[in-house]
Amino acid sequence: MKRAILLAIVAVTIVSFLLRPLQPAPAAAETFNPPMTTTWHLQWSGTGEITALSFIDSQNGWAVGADGRFMRTVDGGRFWHYVRLAGRPDLQAVQFIDAQHGWIAGTDGILWSTNSGGDNWNPITLPYTNTLRSLAIAPNSEVWAVGDGGILAHHTANGIWTETILSPGIDWHAVALDTANTPYLVGSNNTLWRRTAGGNWEPVTLPTPPGGPVTLRDITFAGNYGWIVGDNGSFWQKQGGSGWQLAAPPTNAALYAVTGLSDGRVWIAGQGGHILYSQDGAN
Repeated sequence: MKRAILLAIVAVTIVSFLLRPLQPAPAAAETFNPPMTTTWHLQWSGTGEITALSFIDSQNGWAVGADGRFMRTVDGGRFWHYVRLAGRPDLQAVQFIDAQHGWIAGTDGILWSTNSGGDNWNPITLPYTNTLRSLAIAPNSEVWAVGDGGILAHHTANGIWTETILSPGIDWHAVALDTANTPYLVGSNNTLWRRTAGGNWEPVTLPTPPGGPVTLRDITFAGNYGWIVGDNGSFWQKQGGSGWQLAAPPTNAALYAVTGLSDGRVWIAGQGGHILYSQDGAN
């Protein structure tokens, strides 16, 4: 009997150790409260922040972060292969359009492309050195990028880069294209903008979290779904033609990245290097 009890204690201790995050996040980042409408699963808890995510299907995804962090999964996020890129640049954005072709961006105007799934990278020269925080790639090869100082960069299919400063007081954190290829921007103070058919930008109403306006960190669209994440675990979602709805947050920590699929699957990354996954994030 005593031997059975001892073995049980040892087994519990081993399981507890194996489930321990690789690097504990700050206290505020370790409270993962399952919201009423969405079930979230912790897939990764590593060392350092995850600043951007990109999934092209239910299996293939990429993540980036500071100090050259580059991660890839081929099993939906259950296991991540992790490397440090040469030069260890601080990476802020990642966007893949298929298993081979993708882009990453970050500090000092870094923009690299790959046609090998991330095994090799080719630098792209830009006419500025602002930190780029987000990328959006259109089917016609147009590229949108946003960054510090209110910068909005646009690369047309004919290979020309143009730069616009939108609201210098706002640091844009993310750009995304909906299914109609309409660009959306998110930034500080609950700011959400949309580009009109005439080429102008207009604000979009977004519900304010109970604690007041926050910095919006990322936005993504997939099929009929849309998601936005921000500080203090703020999480918005929309479906079809409905407006944006403030959803119960999966954590009270800052959320830096979100990516999703047209079937409603969604991944988010937050403070402490956590990656969470939900199969019903759009419900």
